[in-house]
Amino acid sequence: MKSAFALGAILVTSLVAIAAPDESAARKEIKGAYNRMAAGFLKKDPRPLIEVLHPGFTNEEPGGKPQSRKQFIESMKGYTAMTKSVDRSEIIIKKFTVKGSKAVADVQSIMKMTADNSSGMFGKVGKTAVLEMDMMDRETWVVSKNRWLLKKSVSLPGGKFLVNGKPATMPGG
Repeated sequence: MKSAFALGAILVTSLVAIAAPDESAARKEIKGAYNRMAAGFLKKDPRPLIEVLHPGFTNEEPGGKPQSRKQFIESMKGYTAMTKSVDRSEIIIKKFTVKGSKAVADVQSIMKMTADNSSGMFGKVGKTAVLEMDMMDRETWVVSKNRWLLKKSVSLPGGKFLVNGKPATMPGG
């Protein structure tokens, strides 16, 4: 009887260990996704980001305006189209927790790029603009079909956004 109980306890413990993602494995997979995103941004390619978006993804822009997955993808494609060059793109995990099949990452995104300003969004129409960002986001990841997908991104207060070296309001903020 004792051996059956012990065997049952081992089996239950093993199943729980298999069902709950390992924090270090989750961190490694999500860190890899962030590295691919940053590398994609350097090449003006939003696909590495789009590939990890959960079908129910939502984004909360600076200022609290919500975006659906579709709206977010369209805005990323728009920003990519107006980007002339990217000089710096880093995404750094500052805080990371995993509970079951959900992970939350506070990430710092640092970017420097030159953008076409034919729309006048960043000052005088027709000139290029140098954009620099240092922003914090809280991002929620979930396991879906055996991989981690980005479910929600919320811009945290405080970040820095410069246009031609001068403080400015982030688009959408």
